[in-house]
Amino acid sequence: MSEFEDDRIIDIHNLHLECQKQAQLCGKWGDKFAKAKGERFLAEENLKIVKAEVKRTIDEKRAYWDSYIRSSWDGEGFEKKPTEASITGWINQYDGFKDEVIEQEKLITEAVKKTAEAIEYEAKMESGKVAMTHKKSGIEGLIQLWLNEYFADPKIPKSLVEIQEKEYQQNHRKHLNRKEKK
Repeated sequence: MSEFEDDRIIDIHNLHLECQKQAQLCGKWGDKFAKAKGERFLAEENLKIVKAEVKRTIDEKRAYWDSYIRSSWDGEGFEKKPTEASITGWINQYDGFKDEVIEQEKLITEAVKKTAEAIEYEAKMESGKVAMTHKKSGIEGLIQLWLNEYFADPKIPKSLVEIQEKEYQQNHRKHLNRKEKK
């Protein structure tokens, strides 16, 4: 059983112990939720940083190749000085640039994945925090049932007990009387 499942269980036979540890459990899951929120924030901030770094890296590579083509266009198969569109087209088709873009996209994908995991973890911890609040309500309800003697043996009215006692005694006497007559 997981820690979460263990903490949700209410021992009906030890309600006093459940009450004692309930505040601790709420605190524990509240702390876990707060930590998860922090991790999510860090993951989201890291994603922003990675995206900015990737953009900067790609822009630098694009500027490098742009400068290269402008300075040595005749060596790259251009018959005349290339236009902006032809330079951009050449850069986008150049395998070295494409490979760099793919590598940078992998960094973004990994950061997005970590952010999604942090969001999922935060939701689980929030669920744990809420579950402990529900457990508290459950303990309070069980205590009320116990105080109202819900778990006690059934009560029989005193008059009914007296009637049953008289019937038992009469039947017992009849039975004894039969044995004596025989």
